[in-house]
Amino acid sequence: MESHAARFCRYSRLLFPDKPFKAAMAETFLIILAYFFIFLPSQAIGSQKQTQEQKPSLAGARAYANAYGTYDSKALSKFMKFDVVIIEPYNVADIKFLKKLKEKGIVIIAYISVGEAGANRRYFKNWRSYTNTPDNPKIPRSKVKVTDPVFIGEDPGWPGSYYADASKLKWHDIILNEEMPYILWLGNDLYDGFFLDVLDSADVYKTMKNGGKMIEGLIELVKKIRIKYPRKLLIANRGFTILKKIAPYIDGFKYEEYTSAYGNLKNEAHYKKYYLKFDKKGKRLNIAEVEILKEALEINPQISIFVLDHVKTKPLDIKTARFCYKEAIKLANALNCTILWYANSINQDLPVWPEFKK
Repeated sequence: MESHAARFCRYSRLLFPDKPFKAAMAETFLIILAYFFIFLPSQAIGSQKQTQEQKPSLAGARAYANAYGTYDSKALSKFMKFDVVIIEPYNVADIKFLKKLKEKGIVIIAYISVGEAGANRRYFKNWRSYTNTPDNPKIPRSKVKVTDPVFIGEDPGWPGSYYADASKLKWHDIILNEEMPYILWLGNDLYDGFFLDVLDSADVYKTMKNGGKMIEGLIELVKKIRIKYPRKLLIANRGFTILKKIAPYIDGFKYEEYTSAYGNLKNEAHYKKYYLKFDKKGKRLNIAEVEILKEALEINPQISIFVLDHVKTKPLDIKTARFCYKEAIKLANALNCTILWYANSINQDLPVWPEFKK
């Protein structure tokens, strides 16, 4: 039987494969120590339900949907066709919507951007409370402005969204102690996990003077989220620059625009057009990303893979969607894993596609 010491050493190498052995053991010890200090006291005074709660599983999932539109009765009937749904918590009309999904046994993942901030989020000064998003005075609220030093510029592809400096503890505090608690409270703790968006802000950090510290800060933020929410599923979106570093801490990875994408930058060739990720000779343009994903799966084979392609939906572009689905199956075979595939338009609508054959 493996000793505790041997197991500790093995976990250290799994969590920090790129660090010297002593440094890896030191960081692993700090994570374990943080767990005891942060979580054991709260568990001791928490409810019996909380102490017995287990992290939901993605193992049996076969279909998922990703949509951030209006969640009405029509959307609810569509969501019922899937095993996992990724939704925008600020758009949910009421708790009944989430309860009906839970009654069906659907895994519900709440969207949150950890790499940039949308001006409509609660932590902004000009945020407005609505019937479905009431405020909770018991949860801290920073009331920041777009001119706050925690932001380093507007995302040119998404006006109204601002890149955050992940090296600043203020941003960590906003995510960990304001936005995440608010989302869970808003959903009456019915969310099974978080969808961590805009992790590819690390690509933007690379171009900046303080980029290295920002990248390390983003990695550290994901670690902190895992420590604070050990029983919540964490699904990362892209972020290939840091994927291998955060692989030990996530449960899922969403490969957005694996085969079909949409151009949202004015200076790119495909601006305001849907296009395939292949060059004129038919060679895939994102092979390097696939290699990184393969290496991340070697670090943590338990990561569930989700693919989201963007295609036209009015009318449904069945031909392109079928091609994207088959490409996702090829990727699953290459990586020797199961992949859940979905496609919608850049408007994040909720189409239901016919069943494509492998």
